[in-house]
Amino acid sequence: MISIFIVGILLVCGIWAWVFRRFWDKNVRLELSFENSEAYVGGQVILTERVENRKRLPLPVLEAQFSLGTGLSAERVENTNVSDYIYKRDVFSMLSMQRIIRRLSFTCEKRGYYAITEAELVAHSLLFREHYLRKLPQQTVLYVYPKPVNVQNIVKVSQRMLGEQQREKYLCEDPFAFRSIREYTPLDPQKTINWKASAKTGKMMVNTFDSSLRGKLMIYLDLSDDGIYQYDFLVEESISVAASLTEQMTGNGVEVGICMNSGADGIVLAPSSGRMQAVKILRRLAEYNKKQGTCMFSSLLLEEPNEAVCIVISKNRGDLEQIGKFFGRQGGGIWVLPVPAGCRDNLPDIKEADLVVREVENG
Repeated sequence: MISIFIVGILLVCGIWAWVFRRFWDKNVRLELSFENSEAYVGGQVILTERVENRKRLPLPVLEAQFSLGTGLSAERVENTNVSDYIYKRDVFSMLSMQRIIRRLSFTCEKRGYYAITEAELVAHSLLFREHYLRKLPQQTVLYVYPKPVNVQNIVKVSQRMLGEQQREKYLCEDPFAFRSIREYTPLDPQKTINWKASAKTGKMMVNTFDSSLRGKLMIYLDLSDDGIYQYDFLVEESISVAASLTEQMTGNGVEVGICMNSGADGIVLAPSSGRMQAVKILRRLAEYNKKQGTCMFSSLLLEEPNEAVCIVISKNRGDLEQIGKFFGRQGGGIWVLPVPAGCRDNLPDIKEADLVVREVENG
């Protein structure tokens, strides 16, 4: 009798093991998603982890594993190991037809592009004698934008240089951009008369239009740091300045473009306006990684902007001659020069542009 009982138990365990091995991953889903795809350095992001078991077979022990870049702080997240990446492991006990949702909070410590493209599910059999692995593709990304910095002094100089363009815009009206109706003056052309409005008011009224011309700003960003001493904090300050300028100027209706020596060929985005243009530039800045390398900054200065105020952001003084010639061809501009705090000695003497020095604390 006992032997029959033992054989029955073994048979049941064998059937269970076969069924578990065959069907454990059927209708099992793991979805990872950031609640917001954009954040700034110093901000908080929430990663949602959703696990579902859509079948009647329970999963006593199910592990979910994935990795993230180390620019996100996971100090308050349990079951986390940090080395070159953040490795996260969560353990679930899934009943049949069950869904479990967990929300993990991370702090954005570094600018960057963070993507989760794959996750792993590991199921353990009874008594942990066997385990089974399944890899699941994921599609969730996070752009951590550079830390906002104060650029009001640069904005003021830029607005002064854009002043002439802003005055000219009222001399070149766009006939398709209606603005308002006002009373006729002898200087108005007859084609602008609004006859319906004139009949209603009993006075001659004319249409006015907005300008088709907008102020343009082109940012030339130098990311190279090839000297004996590395100044990563100055490069990050340069990136933050470019990002903050982009957001403020596009918010004021100015068309902004950027030219940066990222990678072997550099990146050029022509001036444009609106929030979408700001997002394009911010994402390019977030994606830059020192491992990509840089090309010669002087080669980018050959790019001629189209009626734009030029701002060069570079900590490197070795290209002084090329920068001077560049501003000479453009009729002026602004050079933003980040330097270590307290190091204002031997500043470059450049007559072709306005020099704005930014002292930056290390760390």
